[in-house]
Amino acid sequence: MLKVRRATEDDHLDLFKLAVQMHRETDFQHFTLNPEKLFNSIGNWIHHESGICLVAIKDNTLVGMMFGTIMPTWFSDDLVAREDLLFVRPDHRGGRTAYILVRSFMEAVKGAGIKHVQTGVSTGSGQGAERLYRHFGMTYMGGNFVAHF
Repeated sequence: MLKVRRATEDDHLDLFKLAVQMHRETDFQHFTLNPEKLFNSIGNWIHHESGICLVAIKDNTLVGMMFGTIMPTWFSDDLVAREDLLFVRPDHRGGRTAYILVRSFMEAVKGAGIKHVQTGVSTGSGQGAERLYRHFGMTYMGGNFVAHF
């Protein structure tokens, strides 16, 4: 059975390994990976009060993750929850893992009294992610553009 919960320090190394896999599989591969910075960033998400760091666990194995940051916008004191990453291992895609991660993220955001959520797809994913986010009442607002030189 799949379980989603907040990440703990015990998840740190497994999250790092999954993040390295995400780097290899996505458009992020065009960026030089700094393992030390990545490891420290994951620790910041796990321990930061303004972070939402969720893990999906099945059979005692980490199979997915979703990180977000809660912060005010540059023009308002209203808080917004921004999804920083969502990644599911390839052998767990096409099921309910991403759905349960996003549902848990939305519940955490609502539970914190936050009324604004922003997500994005910047890794080359497409229609599946769009359907997933629309299911949770999100509206498409523009897109991501990228150039690599």
